[in-house]
Amino acid sequence: MTQKLDQVTSSTLSLAKTNTTNVTINAFPSAFEQPDIKMTLDKTALKPEQLTHIPNFENIPASTKRIKPLNNFLGQDRAKASVEAGISLPYSGYNIFAVGTAGLGKRTMIKRLLQQHAKTMPTPDDWVYVYNFKQARQPIALRFPAGQGIKFQQTLHQTWQIILKQLERRFSAETYHNRIERIRQETGDEQQQALVELTKEGEELDLKLISRNEKHGFVPVQLKDNQVQELTQTEIDALNSKQRAEIA
Repeated sequence: MTQKLDQVTSSTLSLAKTNTTNVTINAFPSAFEQPDIKMTLDKTALKPEQLTHIPNFENIPASTKRIKPLNNFLGQDRAKASVEAGISLPYSGYNIFAVGTAGLGKRTMIKRLLQQHAKTMPTPDDWVYVYNFKQARQPIALRFPAGQGIKFQQTLHQTWQIILKQLERRFSAETYHNRIERIRQETGDEQQQALVELTKEGEELDLKLISRNEKHGFVPVQLKDNQVQELTQTEIDALNSKQRAEIA
């Protein structure tokens, strides 16, 4: 199909009359060849060595401290006036909402205007939150005059360091360890005396005091072949209800 269309197109083109005109580009005069333009270019044309500027670095200051920051925002007069009006409102509950393309300097402008406005206002009080031991999710807010909050924090930190050193000194002293050892010895003697008394009372009731896994308990015993032996679980199950009640 494509081949037939090509044949029809070629035959149609061959039948159509064509008028060919040879155009020479150089036939149209160039604007640079106009006498007045050419004269102007000859007077104002720059040479290649004039296209490069090499500054004198000795004239450039070594520091930029003397350069003052720009307080003006070019092309943002209405935006600046709006922000200043919003900042000057003496009421709470208002917000400044800035919209615009990234890179316009919205954040920089608002931050700088806020800093300038803050210099004209009295310094606010310091607020410090401390831990609430009664309700951990509700910290206690403390209000201090301006500049006293950081002093309170530093004092509290120094006090805590002193307490830690005192605790470490107390618990590492020889008197502390001697007291712990004396308490252990006294407690051990009392415990041993109590076990001796329990053992005697258990023997009178045909019970034996045993210690397993740091726990003490009584188990029923019986005399077999002139030897005191513990009752097995099978022997305990074979006892009647009256005998079990006596053991219990």
